[in-house]
Amino acid sequence: MDHGLRISRTRNARLVKVLVRSWHSTHPPPVSWRVVFFLYHGGEVVGVSTWGRPVARAEDQVTTLEHTRMALGPGAPKNSGSWFLAANRHWIRENMPDVRRLIAYVDESNHSGVTYRADNWVIVYRRLTKTQSWSNRPGRTGTKAGLRTKFEHAP
Repeated sequence: MDHGLRISRTRNARLVKVLVRSWHSTHPPPVSWRVVFFLYHGGEVVGVSTWGRPVARAEDQVTTLEHTRMALGPGAPKNSGSWFLAANRHWIRENMPDVRRLIAYVDESNHSGVTYRADNWVIVYRRLTKTQSWSNRPGRTGTKAGLRTKFEHAP
């Protein structure tokens, strides 16, 4: 599936934050990232995807990238999420040779993880989170309790 889609890497942090705030269903833009991609359709930006170092300290911070956000706008063609994810992986494989592992976490109260499944990601685990939200810093609160799934893929 191509449908006139293309990706490009971006460093336009301001636009990334605006698009994630507008299009992502549950979370604000990540604070930092190592690489970000825009998805274009018909010359317009219709998606954004951010990758950063793993949040979990136990994960290898050099060879692992965590997919922290994907947000698709109303102009994104149907099923373009998995195409976008695969194109991200291809770019990472070709341009970031130290990265050997990609991970992502899905809150199943909001998303089923179908985009990862369509791109052949492997489920590492599914866990029910605690029944209360968490807060570890002033002004930051966690997400609601629910089922979380961890996915993994080689670039």
